[in-house]
Order: sequence, then C-alpha cells, then structure tokens
Amino acid sequence: MVDGPILHPEIIEYPVFEESLVLITSYSPEPFQVESILHEPLLSSFAHCIYLGRWQQWLEGNGHAPMKVMEYGTLEGVLKCVENGLGVTVLPISMVESRVQGRLTCHPLPEPHRTVPTVFIRRRDSHMTCALSRFMELMGIPNV
Repeated sequence: MVDGPILHPEIIEYPVFEESLVLITSYSPEPFQVESILHEPLLSSFAHCIYLGRWQQWLEGNGHAPMKVMEYGTLEGVLKCVENGLGVTVLPISMVESRVQGRLTCHPLPEPHRTVPTVFIRRRDSHMTCALSRFMELMGIPNV
C-alpha cells in the first residue's frame, strides 16, 4: 500500500481508498490565516513526503514561496513540535484525529490538493499466488 498514483509501466496499481489531508497547526482560538504560518518550518518525519508536496503545490499556485522543510525522526516528534508551536505539518486526518484533543488544530487542504489516493501495487510480471489473490479479495481489490 502506497500513496498514489504510481505511474510506472512495470507496476500495476489498484485503488484502495483516499486520504483527506489537513494542515496541522498548534491550537489557537484565533481564526486561521495562511499568512500567519508562512514563516514557520514545515515539519516532516520523512524525506520527499507527498503530503507536504501537496501543500507546497497549493502555496506555489497561490503566489506564496515554498516553506522551509525540517525533517524529524518520528511522527511523534513532528506532532510534539507542532503542538509546542515550532512549526506546522500536513498529514492525513486519519493519522491524527485521535491525537488532536485541543492541542492541535486541523485545517483541511483546499481542493484539488486535499485528497491523496492510497493504492495497492504489484509488479506487472509478478506471479499471482493464492495468498496474494486471497489478500486482494479480503481488501476488496478487484483481481484483474
């Protein structure tokens, strides 16, 4: 399972579900203004994050410079830094909805940058084993 789409001739991909992305900031009772966070670092737990890329694309498309990215070793580290006002991040809401609890604020990304498909991939030349076929069946993935 990976973030899609994967555009490679050797890979077959099967859509599984879509993730809704949110910009995560420290909690503030004030109304959110994009300009208020542009000077902050954009925090990530891994290089080349597709989620941050979606936010950076939106910024560029709306006349803003890309935000500086800082990488941390873990998702927990990123969220603690955001909680303490040391930056912002972009993640699927499913990864953080149980952790928000008044310490973080989630702002949905604007369309069309809001959703990212999750796809199941396999090599085009791979053998379809019984186990793989059964796994795909359990996941509701059509075996084409």
